[in-house]
Amino acid sequence: MRHFLGLDETALARNHSVKMIYDPEALINAHALICGQSGTGKSYQSMRMLESAARGNVEVDVFDVHDELD
Repeated sequence: MRHFLGLDETALARNHSVKMIYDPEALINAHALICGQSGTGKSYQSMRMLESAARGNVEVDVFDVHDELD
């Protein structure tokens, strides 16, 4: 599973376009944390990552502490 997260803002500031890719197979461990201020797209990115995982037959554990997922 490879998942496109977006573009590197630091590289964009230097007029470079560098893609940020989440590739759990290239990591020591595949843990991920999505955090940010309200309205920054955390839920949207989470759902996109879950869709990528489902397409790649990747097992995922989701902890929905606020009971917001149906």
